Amino acid sequence: MNESINTVGAPGATGTKKANQNKALIGLSVLTVGALGSGIVLFIVGLVMHSHNDTLAATCNSGLGQLGQAVNSQAASMCSHAAAMADLGIGLVIGGVVVALWGIRGLAAAILGATTSTKSK
Repeated sequence: MNESINTVGAPGATGTKKANQNKALIGLSVLTVGALGSGIVLFIVGLVMHSHNDTLAATCNSGLGQLGQAVNSQAASMCSHAAAMADLGIGLVIGGVVVALWGIRGLAAAILGATTSTKSK
């Protein structure tokens, strides 16, 4: 059963309902796979960034590090940058998890949409 419908953006153009659903499904799948991949990359980069800079920030917070910051202004600047980068790493981890969960949710919706559209004949 092929029903002709008007497509959005092209007045008078017709196409099948199933073809439009497939195009939307492919677009959604590409977007969600990209989001999932981006989220995983952000998560890994955030973990590496946080672990590297957190050890440096911990050294700066030690007694010897505090003394070094009092004596050398460059050490104080480096320690403040290390603390900021460790915080940025935490932000990247959280952002990566949120983006990856959004990608998983969209991928699940695309898979469920594909199975329900094929079963509804």
